Amino acid sequence: MISLWSRWRAVRPLEALTICYLFVLSILILIFHQRVEGWIFYILAHLVTIGGVVFLVWSTRRTGWSILSGIRDWYMLFLFVPMFEEMGGLIRILGHDWVNGAFIAFDQWLFGTHPTVLLEQTVHPWLTEFMQLSFVSYYFIFYVVGAYVYFVAKKRSLFRSLLFKAGFAFYLSFAGFILFPAEGPWVTLKHLQTVPLEGGFFHHLANLIEQHGTIPGGAFPSSHITVAFAVLTGTFTEYRNLFYTLLPIFLCMSVSTVYGRYHYVADVIAGIAIGVACAFLGARIEQWWERRAAFQI
Repeated sequence: MISLWSRWRAVRPLEALTICYLFVLSILILIFHQRVEGWIFYILAHLVTIGGVVFLVWSTRRTGWSILSGIRDWYMLFLFVPMFEEMGGLIRILGHDWVNGAFIAFDQWLFGTHPTVLLEQTVHPWLTEFMQLSFVSYYFIFYVVGAYVYFVAKKRSLFRSLLFKAGFAFYLSFAGFILFPAEGPWVTLKHLQTVPLEGGFFHHLANLIEQHGTIPGGAFPSSHITVAFAVLTGTFTEYRNLFYTLLPIFLCMSVSTVYGRYHYVADVIAGIAIGVACAFLGARIEQWWERRAAFQI
């Protein structure tokens, strides 16, 4: 047991979480492979990824090269994208029916009508453009924030901590996609929308992303909001100025997901709750990990 831990302790929390996530997902794919087209390729990709992570940990520990440590700091930030995209083929792996009705009913109970229809009263090209900018900021803001924290503020331990919390939020979002497959209002309520959204560059960019980068059934919870609030909450205690900078951006992002008809309010509420929980639970996991790891490269 001691020998096993001596090898495992060099793995960072996010790497350990990623290995566990890919392993569990691969087992799930193997069990329900009849529902997954090209299932063998998913498993092979997961095994290759796990092998790559283990090799990177081993080689960093063996050589002590700082460049490898730097790669380990950043590679997961780029790995989340294909991991998100692969969920498009796994949403219905458990055979669950769409649960759109439950989230539509929740929103109607909360507002007395459909929020996306209610927001038609505020639609204006300039507002649409701002909302879409807030929405698409999700696709680059974490790289900007990460670069600032890592290279400018030189808070590399905070960078790793925020990345771990973001990964935790991503994986719980993916679990939500599988357990509660749901299509967004832009699919289910399209027939009720009477006022089209019109805007400029960012409106067209958001539409382009949604047409080519979205996954069918990945509405609940909103991974936009889950990851954003995991990172936001993680900055509160260690970098308060960054927290207050990101807060209005992420609040606008939350509104934009409903204004743009991408998500139900239920998706946003769940995203905020899960994101905040990931930040607090993630901090506890990191503390536990550090007490038992003699070192981290």
